[in-house]
Amino acid sequence: MEGISQASESVLDKAFELLSKYPLCDHCLGRAFSNLATGLSDEERGRAVKVALLLELDRRVKDQEVPNLEHLRSILENMISHSERLYEFYFGSSMPKRQCFVCQCKFGEMLEELISAVRDKVPKGRRFVIGVRVPAWIRERETNLVSEANLAHYEPLKDELKREAGKRLAEAGYMPDPNDPEVEVFYDFETREVKVTEIRRRHAIAYLKLSRNVPISAWYARGGQSLESELGSLQVPYAERSQVRVLDEFLLISPKPLEGERMGYVMKDLGELRGKELKTAFSLRPSLRQYRVLHLCGKTSTEVRVYGEICETVITAKDWDEAKGALGLSDEDVIAVDMIKSFGPSARFVDLLVRRLEDKRSR
Repeated sequence: MEGISQASESVLDKAFELLSKYPLCDHCLGRAFSNLATGLSDEERGRAVKVALLLELDRRVKDQEVPNLEHLRSILENMISHSERLYEFYFGSSMPKRQCFVCQCKFGEMLEELISAVRDKVPKGRRFVIGVRVPAWIRERETNLVSEANLAHYEPLKDELKREAGKRLAEAGYMPDPNDPEVEVFYDFETREVKVTEIRRRHAIAYLKLSRNVPISAWYARGGQSLESELGSLQVPYAERSQVRVLDEFLLISPKPLEGERMGYVMKDLGELRGKELKTAFSLRPSLRQYRVLHLCGKTSTEVRVYGEICETVITAKDWDEAKGALGLSDEDVIAVDMIKSFGPSARFVDLLVRRLEDKRSR
């Protein structure tokens, strides 16, 4: 749109493009620019963009830059609101009603429905986070809109619903808390099902394993010694074979904080894991591990003699089974093996938790 400043041109041009093709309510137009003008709601953005566009269109008409008013009829109708009086002035009749392409003008109803569902399931004293699943037809239309119009600042309708519901519930004395919730309330708009899930909290424990043949899991111990038999239930995202010492920090998950040394395990509590962090902890694995292997000499091409007929080989592999196979060692050849360094996303995650703990202690 010529004749307006470069700063606002992209927003108004994009709004003109959208409203030339689709009827959009204030919410759904505003979400196309959701990352812009922080502090406004999507509804306020949509209203502001429509008003700015109305001013520009009316200027063009008055400055005789629009040869045929019919070119504006569909755009004014697609605004759905705020354009009624200008439409009547131009065309001498009431503006026909159109439904929003994305939400069919049901955003307000959906918001009230979500707020009611949360109120019914969560008492005011509990911290909660909201999750939603919007109808498939809305998801499909959003995908089409974003793809066809190349909307770089678009926010999904479900995110606006969750945020606005949280605001309203907070005003009514409820406790939305996406950073430290006790429960998640998940509402499915298609099935009208409400699911309340307790947010699991677990402690991240960094450990070194200085003992051999003392597994973490009681199941693997088969009645013998294990860390679980001493401390109770533990969860292990990844581990080493029982005979391998672990000399670089690995992660285990505990329902309670653990510190100190137990049964050859040296443990450090890295703090609580919640929500997505907990899921991340269970999804990450070392990509590579470095092993120091003591074995009988004459077995590998890179061995270094350490004492008598005992040699040491250092090798990097995916796990101990791969390392042993690559070296061509049998169990009888191996005297001792230590995992001395791990690499990949799990190691970076542990490092992140360690730094966070150190920052917290330094405050």
